[in-house]
Amino acid sequence: MKQFAGKVLLLFAALLCRSLFVAYQVLLNAVVPLALLLGAGWLIYMAAAGHAGARTALEAIAAGAVFLAVISAYLLYHYKDGLLPQSAASNWANRLIDRFIAWMGTLKYFSSPYCMVEDPGSYKIRGSDMRKLLDGSAPLLQPGDILLRGYDGYVDGELIRRTGGGQGNGKYFSHAAMYVGKLGEADRGIVARRLQVPDGQGGWRSATQQEMEDVRNNSGFFHTGEQMIIHSMGKGVFVEDILTFLRCDYLAVIRLPDEISASRLSAAYRPVLREALTGDALAIDEKLRAGQDVSRAEVVKAARDSALGKIGSCYDFQFDSVKKFNRFSCSEFVHYCYKSVHRYIGLETKEHSFMGLFARNTITPPDIYNAAGTHQSGKKLEIKWEKTG
Repeated sequence: MKQFAGKVLLLFAALLCRSLFVAYQVLLNAVVPLALLLGAGWLIYMAAAGHAGARTALEAIAAGAVFLAVISAYLLYHYKDGLLPQSAASNWANRLIDRFIAWMGTLKYFSSPYCMVEDPGSYKIRGSDMRKLLDGSAPLLQPGDILLRGYDGYVDGELIRRTGGGQGNGKYFSHAAMYVGKLGEADRGIVARRLQVPDGQGGWRSATQQEMEDVRNNSGFFHTGEQMIIHSMGKGVFVEDILTFLRCDYLAVIRLPDEISASRLSAAYRPVLREALTGDALAIDEKLRAGQDVSRAEVVKAARDSALGKIGSCYDFQFDSVKKFNRFSCSEFVHYCYKSVHRYIGLETKEHSFMGLFARNTITPPDIYNAAGTHQSGKKLEIKWEKTG
């Protein structure tokens, strides 16, 4: 009953928020410009007809315009004092012109609705950060690393932070992915081999061979490259170049230990559904159950194959399919890829809700970060690099 009530509330919120945004678009794009135009036309007409009230209104507007121009001139003259060089000529007019052109370069417009923003800023992860991660004969970033990223200013990121259990620096992250390194043509045959698609009747079925081939040959889902990541976003699970992925404001690199030992098993961590384990993932689980250690390289290979096999999968917008493995949120996808070692590295699902509503048993990017932070001394997951606020 509680889950049904949460679904109804979510549907209501969806309709209400979208309706308000449509009204906001109409207001900015049509009503406000039309009202200003009609108001100005009416004032000019009344002033031309000799109406005293209109002349008074026009005089007030003119006085306001002069005052606004003076304030604007002052703000332009002092725009970014100490950060911009002086004008080539020392007179105030050249300084105002130079500052005006510099300010114009910070304006960005948007079309839905039409609006303009001053200095929206650029991504905080810089080229120098990317070079630390990617350059050199032994780059910091290694295949199998879990990447967490975050942005300033996105509404969904704020919701994830408030519902995802973010503590400490974990609150900065709203997305997760797995770095796989080089992908070549030999990997194409693995792509989508575990793909499940909707059956049209509210359930899921295994993809046909043709459906798998369609995904493998769709560059929007799979393409080769030297430094690639696999992650799940709105269009589903797909491959992306690391340079595109790194255009963000906050980033953390999380890595498995070199050796994963059965001695690190904690009773607090439940295993993933064993029927989901196949191939290398199943072999790793059996070795650990038998008390043998496994190397990070073994686990990463299995995780990489798991990631490739699910390319083309749908996105889990409602974060409620963590144990079904047919659609994935970003962190559910990482959780799935490392399904053979959850109990040994601390990747565990938790219940999350928003003000007690919309309860879900899932895993979030902050959960992954917190797992690494919690187990630093136990050498389960390790934060290798991060840049946050």
